[in-house]
Amino acid sequence: MDSYLVQIGLPVIALVVSMIAFFWEFVVIRRKHLGYRVQMDTPVTGEIESVYPGVLEQLQPDGGAADTHLQDLSVVLIRVENDGVTNIDSADYAMPDDGRVGLRLHFPGRRVAGMAVTELSDTVLGAYLEPGRGIAAHADEAHDVGIIDLPKVPMNRRDHYKILAILSRGTGTGPHAEPTLHGKLKGGRVRTTQSRTGLSRNMLAFIGFLVNRAFGSGTRETFQQRLLGGNAVTLPEAGCRTIQVTNPPGVASCEVPLTGDMLKAVADIPGAVGYSSYTEAAGYPGIAAVTIGGRQPTRDEVLAHNYAFWGVEYAYSKGELPYDSLSAAFLRFLTDRAGKDIIRSRGGTPCGELADPARCSPER
Repeated sequence: MDSYLVQIGLPVIALVVSMIAFFWEFVVIRRKHLGYRVQMDTPVTGEIESVYPGVLEQLQPDGGAADTHLQDLSVVLIRVENDGVTNIDSADYAMPDDGRVGLRLHFPGRRVAGMAVTELSDTVLGAYLEPGRGIAAHADEAHDVGIIDLPKVPMNRRDHYKILAILSRGTGTGPHAEPTLHGKLKGGRVRTTQSRTGLSRNMLAFIGFLVNRAFGSGTRETFQQRLLGGNAVTLPEAGCRTIQVTNPPGVASCEVPLTGDMLKAVADIPGAVGYSSYTEAAGYPGIAAVTIGGRQPTRDEVLAHNYAFWGVEYAYSKGELPYDSLSAAFLRFLTDRAGKDIIRSRGGTPCGELADPARCSPER
């Protein structure tokens, strides 16, 4: 009984403490919160232009022309938002009263080659983000950090804006450090926030529209488990044909019942991203396979634990199959030499050749 009470009591206590903390933070003292999150951080490729048409031409550092000869370029999209319960005024930014700068974006190991404001929740915010109002790009050479200064933008509840920056590598090699937003609010704080879509920033990088499989699809379940941590996608939904015709702003999704429908929708809708087995997508006209973390969707990358989107194909039967049945013969064929050769030719790997054959998993 004591053990049972502990098991029940501890979660209840944790919930009560969380509720008290939330009530104190947001209702009693009404602390101001300015949040930010990195929605994209990826090497420059042609897909950027397909999702944000014309934006590369708009990127200009501090009003000047972008240097088209820079090498090792990357693109970062950062959302800045008022995610508290009270409005944020220009005077709330804890910077010198005579200064125009309210926040600073830091890009360690990179330099800002160009930048643009790509989205405003309210057009009024645009007046505070125009050239000459405090928005500018520069670098801290001593610490190898590219910097974007952001003005003291007044923001009502739920207001947000987005900064798209093109960056070039400063020094060093390997993965880039995470961009960060620096600043203070009087009676509040600046903090990172989480995506509300269910998609990570890596998944949102090139998505204009997500073509999703219908509920109950094994491929959809694999997509959610492997790439979304088990979470469902929560995006505005419409019919795929409606999205194709109306091209709505922002990120949206549609659902299709079959793999063939998925491939056709992705090929027909500019900026759309979907998912299927590699062999079905590889030969489909108008479809290009995407990398995850710079890794290609190949068998070797999956077996090396580098490509995250993979799944297991199961064969189901109603009870034990009779040894002399055609179904049993087919399963024996699949697990024999000839069947294994066919599986490999289609980009798969037989379970018996994996590190953990019983789990049919490449993970050790």
